[in-house]
Amino acid sequence: MPTTPEEQRALIKEALQEWLDAKYAEVGKWTLRGICAAALAALVLFMAAHGFKLEGLVMR
Repeated sequence: MPTTPEEQRALIKEALQEWLDAKYAEVGKWTLRGICAAALAALVLFMAAHGFKLEGLVMR
């Protein structure tokens, strides 16, 4: 257990940094998923606006 205030500050600072790094990684993951979802939605809307129909791709 740390005995000096400086050691306590160092431990708190390290723990806080680790927690912030974990939260930043989590937000980054969700941001990437959101960007991919928005890109897919934009592609579908673009294709639908220009007359693309899925019916022609279905094999019988």
